[in-house]
Amino acid sequence: MKKLNNILSTSTHKIESAGVAHKTTAADIEAEWQESELLRTDNWPSDRPPGAQAMADYRQRLRDYNNQSDFPNGTRPTL
Repeated sequence: MKKLNNILSTSTHKIESAGVAHKTTAADIEAEWQESELLRTDNWPSDRPPGAQAMADYRQRLRDYNNQSDFPNGTRPTL
């Protein structure tokens, strides 16, 4: 029988899991931010500021963000 991990216990309840609890890391947080920014700017109109080329450059920096040597401790791309 597989051992269960105790998630939470009170005097009346006990929550257990057979899985491994996931601890959110800085890389997880940054990857979620990166994905949200790519989704937010996905269909940005080319006539809306800051302009098509500036947005294309920003989106490329976003895609390259997690490949930086100091990721997730580096500087987030800015527009």
